[in-house]
Order: sequence, then structure tokens, then C-alpha cells
Amino acid sequence: MATPTAPSCTDFPDAAVHTTADEHAAAVTDPDLLDRTRYRPQQLEHGPRFVLHAGRGDEWRYGLTGHEVLPGVVLVPMPGHSRGHAAVAVETPDGVVMHAGDAVFDASHVSDHSPHGQRLAPVRTLRAFEQTVGRDRARIRANHRELRRLASLPDVLVVPAHDRRITDELVDGAAT
Repeated sequence: MATPTAPSCTDFPDAAVHTTADEHAAAVTDPDLLDRTRYRPQQLEHGPRFVLHAGRGDEWRYGLTGHEVLPGVVLVPMPGHSRGHAAVAVETPDGVVMHAGDAVFDASHVSDHSPHGQRLAPVRTLRAFEQTVGRDRARIRANHRELRRLASLPDVLVVPAHDRRITDELVDGAAT
């Protein structure tokens, strides 16, 4: 729901926007100085319909907790980048796709290789940007460790929001 995400809410003005209660507080009801730089009032002028999810949620899979927002779609709290950031896990017949969002910027933090086996070198600019805009560096590191653990499982694909190497490879259907 941060700056790059919230404008897209206007593309679907009648959609329910599922978010954590902490993220909603940061963006709408109780922003601090850092939050005010991240969320802008004009992003919410269209009056989105929020569905808030408080706390860590229910026991889910892989030792994680989350909030099931639709059958097979789970909001997994991963604060760190922001107060209430959450990843979105989608259960598929082949396993789980974990859209990490801003919980990790550089895919090489969570895996040494892409889904098609290409070596992932660190992207220093993504790492620097993540550290600059992140709220809680200790939580960010903990999220990286958790996402790396998940990515090592045979039935989990972790997809970061800012590192196009993973999505480009998946869309292209072959290693690039």
C-alpha cells in the first residue's frame, strides 16, 4: 500500500483493499513523519474500501501465520519495510507463490539462483535503496532469512516486487 502501490488502487475503485491494520494506521489514521513521506493523501482520494486484518493472523503453513483474504490467498505479515507490510501468498496446484512485495528488494537475498537456475548476483542499487527506505533494518534482515528459508522449499516460489529478474524469467518462460 506504499507509494508505488496505492495509486494502482484507483484502477479498481470498487475493489476491496485488504491490508494489515498496522499498515492502514501508518497510511491513514496514525501516520508519523516517516509514514507521511511514504503515503500521500491524494493516493486515497478516491475513497478505497479497506478490509483490515489485525495482528499476525492464524497459523498457516511453513510455520507462518496469515490472514486468508480469499480461498488460497493469504496476507502474510512481514513488517520491516513499513509498519504493517505483508507479503501475499497464493496457493496453486504446484505449490505456493509468495509475492514478497517490499519484504525483499533484491532476489539474491533469498536465493542464489533464479527459478530456471541462473546465478543471481547481488544488485547493489536495490540493496541500498531497500536500506534507505526501510523502516526497521533488523526486521528486514529477519524477513530476508525467512524468505530464503521459504525459497529453499521445493513447493515455494518467492517473487520480490522490485527485482525484475524473477518475473521476467517466468514471463519469458526460459532463462535469460
